[in-house]
Amino acid sequence: MDAARAAGATLPLVWDSFAYQVIVQRFAAEYRKANLIPFEIVCIVVNDEMSAVVAPVASLVAADLGTAGGFAAQAGVSLLGLGTGSVTGYAAAQAAVESVMSDAGAVVIGGAWVLDRTSDAGDAVSVINGMNAGAAQLAAAGALRGYVNRAVVNLGMAAA
Repeated sequence: MDAARAAGATLPLVWDSFAYQVIVQRFAAEYRKANLIPFEIVCIVVNDEMSAVVAPVASLVAADLGTAGGFAAQAGVSLLGLGTGSVTGYAAAQAAVESVMSDAGAVVIGGAWVLDRTSDAGDAVSVINGMNAGAAQLAAAGALRGYVNRAVVNLGMAAA
């Protein structure tokens, strides 16, 4: 280690979700026993390898949220409070999307059930209009779910 310090070599320093290129500024070791050598290493960070990953992920998430905003309006789901820096609020948004999908799906299925049993043309038109609205909301919520879920995955990868 002291040879790397003396040479000014750039070394990788990696643990957990951190990754740096460093130069050893100071190295000190104290030999006490064969199995006990306390040491101290002071490093200078040359490059934060993860900073190159986080910025593009934030822009991807921002783009997904921009697209999701249009689908959210159609689906009747609020995305207020969602951001590109953390997954805070995403669980509530995912739950809201699932609830809308369930409700809109029930409207479509229920409408089909009513249509099978009605003979009145006026009732049928009303049911079909309701089914169309439910199908549009279901499609928007399905698309919204994809963008929100991808944002969560991308934010999770950036935090890992």
